[in-house]
Amino acid sequence: MKKYHLYLWIVALVGLMTACSQDEAAGPQTYEPTSVTLSASVDRNIQTRAITMPSDYKLRYILEVWTTGETPVLKLRKEELKEDFSGVDFTFDLTDAGDYNALLWADFIQAQITTPTKQTISGFECDHYKDLNYKTTDNLKNIIRTPAGNIPTLHNDAFCACHPISKKTGAYSGNVQLVRPFGQINIIEKNADTLAKVKQTKAVFNVPKGYNVENGTPTSETEEATRYANMHSMSGSGNDCTANLLYDYIFAPSTGQTTLGEIKLTFISSDETLQIGDFTIPANMPVERNKRTNISGHIVSVSDAPSNSAKLSVTVSDGWSTDLIEKDADVGNYYYEDGTWSTIFNDQKKCIGIVYEVNAGGRSGKIVGLTQINSIDKKPWSTENIVTGATNTTDGRVNMTTIAELITNSGGSKIWDTYPAFKWVTEQNNNTGNWDAANDKWYIPAIDELSAFYTAYNTYGKDNFNAKITTAGGTVFYNTSYYSSSTESSNTQYYHTQFNNGNTGTQDKINNNVVRCIRKF
Repeated sequence: MKKYHLYLWIVALVGLMTACSQDEAAGPQTYEPTSVTLSASVDRNIQTRAITMPSDYKLRYILEVWTTGETPVLKLRKEELKEDFSGVDFTFDLTDAGDYNALLWADFIQAQITTPTKQTISGFECDHYKDLNYKTTDNLKNIIRTPAGNIPTLHNDAFCACHPISKKTGAYSGNVQLVRPFGQINIIEKNADTLAKVKQTKAVFNVPKGYNVENGTPTSETEEATRYANMHSMSGSGNDCTANLLYDYIFAPSTGQTTLGEIKLTFISSDETLQIGDFTIPANMPVERNKRTNISGHIVSVSDAPSNSAKLSVTVSDGWSTDLIEKDADVGNYYYEDGTWSTIFNDQKKCIGIVYEVNAGGRSGKIVGLTQINSIDKKPWSTENIVTGATNTTDGRVNMTTIAELITNSGGSKIWDTYPAFKWVTEQNNNTGNWDAANDKWYIPAIDELSAFYTAYNTYGKDNFNAKITTAGGTVFYNTSYYSSSTESSNTQYYHTQFNNGNTGTQDKINNNVVRCIRKF
């Protein structure tokens, strides 16, 4: 009897298990994953340009995920730190299907901040790394610039994006590139002499107070901003700008542009005996997102009655990280093979010289080459003592043509090796042993041109000019050397300039000397 009851229990149990198995088979056979992965990185132009990560800072990435509709809810906030521009992956779960907006922000914070604190932001508890230049604790729909950003530097830079997520079923992944939420204004003094008298620039003007990452617009509220720039730091590695007086980052819409009100400038002079007049940049200067606005002109005035009527040139560049070209050339600019120039060295282009003379229109002038015949390989002007006729004092191209014609018409009795300095110039034109007056660019300066270069070199500051050459990968000038001109003074001598004091003189053609080329642009 007991065996019979045991048998019935076993049959019942088997039947129950079969029924459960059939119920499970009738339901879904797969379980959709709920994970979402967003790979965030800043604009690739930033990763490839010359600048590096600001020292003593880290890049902080922030992600917020919001529901859409009339009453959005913050579903998630995460923060990650990076020590380079390589980007970050955010992985999280979204269990509910629907439409979301992923807001992303990246800015720089101090490197010593390594431990987050607990914060409740828009009702969501999260880990938060201490803000520096931008307050993000309201949420990414209302980012506010903090007082720490009053002195613009490289670590004021920031990047953002709004990425819509339509979560149906299954996992979701996407790549997001962050771009700047602002444009950059650059205030540029075109007169090197008056610029040298400025110790500090102060600017007061109204700017948008905050930024909404979700809709890509600055907040409607504005505030008065006061910015300072010290001249000794403007050209340092802590800046990425075209300005020589002052620059700033201005929140701008993702499409179109914003315009600024008046910018009131005051200055502190580097010379206590001089007073620099105030200057007001008129309203309606344009600012476009991720672009530079270059405001250049004769802004600094040391007269008793400074004027605000100075002509200003305003340009908006198409590329923040690659287009560093000013509207007008200036002494000390880097000059590139493609015929452009810039205040800041652009290693994405081939630099061939440094601007030392600019004509009245601002679009032409002369540059000096990066290389020279060095102290070991000094070359004589000529190996024979004859009258060549290369006596032009103002245009070295004329003298180059005279020497070339002398060789051509000699019936083979003269060759380029007879004129070693001139032959070296043909090598710089990639036309060794020839001179094409129509196409060859480089030439030995005539004596007046050489003297004019020395004046520009000395006025700009010999060390400053040589620093430009070093940055461009060239050979600095020897301040104790004599530099050759192409101008003949007699059958046995030619003119030179002493680079310790700028004096001109003559010496024997057969003497070895340093040679440097110039060219027009």
